[in-house]
Amino acid sequence: VNNKETEKLIMSVLAHKWVSSGKLSGKTEFSKARVCVILHGIMGSGRNWMTPAKRIVETNPNWKCLLIDHRCHGGSPPSDDSSTTRIRTPREQIDSCAADVEATIAAATGEGTSITPSDPSVALLPCGGAPIIMGHSFGGKVALAYAHRRIKEDYSVPTKTWMLDSMPGRRRRSQTGAGDGPGSVGWVLSALERAASEGNKRGGFTKRSEVQSLLVTEGLDALTAAWLSQSVRKIKTNTNPSSSSLLEFGYDLPGVRTMFEAFGQADMWDDCFDLASRDSLGLVVAGDRHTGMWEGTDEHLTKLEAMGGGNNDRATSVVHEMPHAGHNVHVDDLDGLLKIIMEDHEDDWNY
Repeated sequence: VNNKETEKLIMSVLAHKWVSSGKLSGKTEFSKARVCVILHGIMGSGRNWMTPAKRIVETNPNWKCLLIDHRCHGGSPPSDDSSTTRIRTPREQIDSCAADVEATIAAATGEGTSITPSDPSVALLPCGGAPIIMGHSFGGKVALAYAHRRIKEDYSVPTKTWMLDSMPGRRRRSQTGAGDGPGSVGWVLSALERAASEGNKRGGFTKRSEVQSLLVTEGLDALTAAWLSQSVRKIKTNTNPSSSSLLEFGYDLPGVRTMFEAFGQADMWDDCFDLASRDSLGLVVAGDRHTGMWEGTDEHLTKLEAMGGGNNDRATSVVHEMPHAGHNVHVDDLDGLLKIIMEDHEDDWNY
């Protein structure tokens, strides 16, 4: 099975939601609003980015944001084992998630949408692409893979692909596996897996507060436990699919684990250099670029910084540092993040 055939097997339309400005009046204006796609990170969901999306469309009312839930997350379908067993490498895993995003953009903007089709001559790139796509953490690598798919297929590349605290290279083992420290994504995922296992032993949870208490027992802080407990859903059974009072986590955790491991192992620096040469990449680095997941990447970051402006007349920075923000940049410093994306790169939003 060649790569393109494999991608067709596993491509899925994901759960998604539009966010648009109240200044748009009627279906015609909505159809002409340009498309900005936002992708969340591991264990997140599209709704985590509702506030940033609202701020973007308030400032740029001629745009609309498409919030997407990755596979195995939120309202999107779980992994299809019969398909994903064909995807063997970490890069192929990331590429298959990008194929999902491509299919979802097409479904959300095309004639078959249940809302309003987007005018392809105004709202989208030629061949139906998103003019701007941004991804946080895991979503950043998926956004990069989406842009790379456009290049391979000789389609127009997004005006800007934003990677928000998403390190493009392979992460050291201490950053991806059992060596994760308390509070890291890998550590939280392991705690969530243990809690889900306990829930299965109990036959389900009776209430959300029970889930939250168990997650705190596993070592999570109260805020993180409360956030993760929001992901629970009613257990569906063949005999009673809609009225069960018991709860389970809404993630497909084996699928999430596969995605997380692929995120840590896929090396995508060359894709970054390719996009930067086209002045189509924005990379946001949160915290100290010499520590944590960014440790050892200074040579690559310096190369990207030297590529600012690419082959275009308008010289724009590629690497943007937010030294006082944590990994969740949209929570820690939303104003600073939006200044980088919209003020420092305002030409990207004009048409």
